[in-house]
Amino acid sequence: MLDIKITRTTAPKAKPDESNLGFGKKFTDHMFVMDYTEGEGWHDARIVPYGPFELDPATVVFHYAQEIFEGMKAYRTADDTVQLFRPDCNAKRFQDSADRLCIPKIPVEDYIQAVETLVDVDRDWVPHSDAQVTFPQAILSNFGASSFTTSSKTHFPFVAQE
Repeated sequence: MLDIKITRTTAPKAKPDESNLGFGKKFTDHMFVMDYTEGEGWHDARIVPYGPFELDPATVVFHYAQEIFEGMKAYRTADDTVQLFRPDCNAKRFQDSADRLCIPKIPVEDYIQAVETLVDVDRDWVPHSDAQVTFPQAILSNFGASSFTTSSKTHFPFVAQE
């Protein structure tokens, strides 16, 4: 089980009008980030205020497109609980993609815990209407700076968006 540190934003954004949501246009207040280093593995799991990443121009993802993207749905039920749609299937696909790209795999249970925790922190962003969902997205990119080899440092950011 991950020990996820949570740092809540001090400047929450206004929630969007649920009748006018757009995919990839509205982002929640927080994101999940976890680092990987050779020898230490996955570590420093945290939820932090949503914000940009600073990247070196030699970042591997720019040169070799070593990146995985996996999205899923979070929705509200009639009793106002928030559910994820088949997170285990998303986690397994994420692992399969990591295998293909020679990126360290994230255990299924850690992937699910990370998404569940992030969605819980930003649960006010999950729409209340029947036809609307939030799309938590898992992105795993090699953010290490290297032109010829796979870097030993990778960031694993989750960004929830609507």
